[in-house]
Amino acid sequence: VGGNLARAGGSRELTLGTTRPIYRPSLPPANDDTGAGKHDAAGLVSMRRGGGSVEYVITLGGPVASLDRDWVVIGQVDDEASLGVLRRIASLPTNKYDGGPLVKTEVADSGVSK
Repeated sequence: VGGNLARAGGSRELTLGTTRPIYRPSLPPANDDTGAGKHDAAGLVSMRRGGGSVEYVITLGGPVASLDRDWVVIGQVDDEASLGVLRRIASLPTNKYDGGPLVKTEVADSGVSK
């Protein structure tokens, strides 16, 4: 029996005359957002393009042109006090093995109203 089995990240193709399915990876759809904004300031909130897992980044320093291709700006931290809190969190120690935090950190009250 020939055919395809859909699967995240690709498909398995069942070809007549073979004993095992062949995995064919698929690439995420191209994203041609224009005017998505440049990563040229501190406090920009960005999301990774292309689907798959959802990841967010907040720029803490100056321009980060390396993010312009694969990330899209979706917002901005609007006050210096909040940016200061983010910088303090970013300065917490991490382990050298996988970059994971050494200190448990929780945001108890974000100040965002529901």
